[in-house]
Amino acid sequence: MDSEKIKSIAPKILIGILALSLIVLTSFYVLSKRKAASMAENWQSEKSTTNLAANDASQNQDTGVDHDAGSFSDRLKACQNDPEKDFAEDMLKDNDNYYYSAGLVVGMKAMAGKDISLCDKYFKNQDNKSICSDLYYVFMHNIESSSINVCDKIKDKELAVFCKINFGSKDTSLCASMIADYNKAYCNAIISGDKNICATLSAEDKGQCEDNFFLVRALQEKKFALCDEIKIDNRGGLYNKAYCEIILSPVSQKKWSDFYTNNVCMNKYTAGVAKEKNDIYFCDNISQKDRGNQELYQSCKKQF
Repeated sequence: MDSEKIKSIAPKILIGILALSLIVLTSFYVLSKRKAASMAENWQSEKSTTNLAANDASQNQDTGVDHDAGSFSDRLKACQNDPEKDFAEDMLKDNDNYYYSAGLVVGMKAMAGKDISLCDKYFKNQDNKSICSDLYYVFMHNIESSSINVCDKIKDKELAVFCKINFGSKDTSLCASMIADYNKAYCNAIISGDKNICATLSAEDKGQCEDNFFLVRALQEKKFALCDEIKIDNRGGLYNKAYCEIILSPVSQKKWSDFYTNNVCMNKYTAGVAKEKNDIYFCDNISQKDRGNQELYQSCKKQF
């Protein structure tokens, strides 16, 4: 081939090589992006399955589930068979970011064992520690025969007022310091001993007001039977009933275990079990799915 032909063909060959290289590089880039996207989708799917979260205080946060601990069905069974072990393992993790309100659950545990030191033992986060200790002071003083001065230890101002009311204070001026109307009504209902005051509220607020009324009456009179008057379908009713039963039952630890088994364990693993079983109806086992756990319930169903 003479030099003139080589000179005329060379640019075409070079362009062909560059085009081929560009095609190869483009294909590699596309495949890499697809692989990355696939990994992200798989990670997101796993994350949404294992970290579904919703409760009265904390939504869509990391559950800290150990992915090497077996199937979700196995984890649920293990949690329900030994709630104390599950609780202890959870407490060793970063419980500042719980998918449920750790302060409430540890507060119940402290009430069950009559041991407020658990609030300091399990928490570094001051908010959780305060929730735990405030609840303990509000509800346990009637059982422990404490002085009304214990109410001054409560950091939340409205809970401190509730503490004084629960102690038997007849100072109606305390009620005026409440912000919510149902809290004012509950305050007056307790002081006057008349639950009919709650009837002036909306249906939602009325239910919570009446539950609070029966909870305090039960604790003041130390009557476990009054716990049955608390309706778990009302706002906050699930926790109010649990406080009542845990504090007044002769088997307080068992009542705490029952709450943990039927609520914490179930809500923690239900979404994963539903996915494993390919059974959307398993999501119905989530407690208070029409209340505080609506988001958890909806997230569980969205897997299908």
